[in-house]
Order: sequence, then C-alpha cells, then structure tokens
Amino acid sequence: MDVDTGASKYDLYLELDERADEVLARFHYNTDLFDAASIVRMTRHWQQASSEPRQPEERLSELPILAPDERDQIWRSGTAPGVLTRKPAFMIVRVASRAFPDAIAVVFEDSQLTYRELNERANQLAGIC
Repeated sequence: MDVDTGASKYDLYLELDERADEVLARFHYNTDLFDAASIVRMTRHWQQASSEPRQPEERLSELPILAPDERDQIWRSGTAPGVLTRKPAFMIVRVASRAFPDAIAVVFEDSQLTYRELNERANQLAGIC
C-alpha cells in the first residue's frame, strides 16, 4: 500500500519498484535540504545512468550520469565554447575532479589515477593541502 505521509524519513531516498518490463523510481527528500530543481536534475542523472545496457562488471562510479550538455557546461565553467583549451591544466583537473572524481584521468604503464587522485597529488605538490 502506497501511503504518502507528506514527510521523508531520510534526507534523500530513492525508491525503486521493479515491474515486468520497467523499473519505476521515486525520490523522497527533505525539502529543507533539497529544492525541486535539484531533484529534477537527480532524476535526469538517474535516467541517463540507466538508459543504456551495462556490463555486470561495470562499476556504479563509472556510469555516465551527466547529459552531454551538462558535461559541456561543466567543462566550460560558464565561459564560451573553446575556452577550455586556453585554461591552465591545473584548472581543468580541478573542474574534472569535481565533475568526474572517479573517472580515470591518467594512465601510465600499469598505473592509473582518477581525477580526484590527480587533483590531490597536484595539491600536495603545490603545498595547498
């Protein structure tokens, strides 16, 4: 039985209901912490992540949740297209570490770093920690 109490038990809760040919999703959220626009954005991210067939071994952190236009907006950081190529590398890494923290940024032989790890190491090197 679906009973709406008008309040959420948790700050953010995603309810999934598997049907024969689809999965229904419903967000429950604390309106003191989240506005409707944020939930709409999360809903689009959920739809983006679940829109394509995935491999069983694929990690959740590797699922693309941002739509192409959102990715472009993050990369541009509010500037005109093409400006990204003129930004210093540390700024690109900083933006990417926030937008795609678990995505692979650097690969060398058998080693790899995510954008988060690369940003952390760059900050250590710069003495910013």
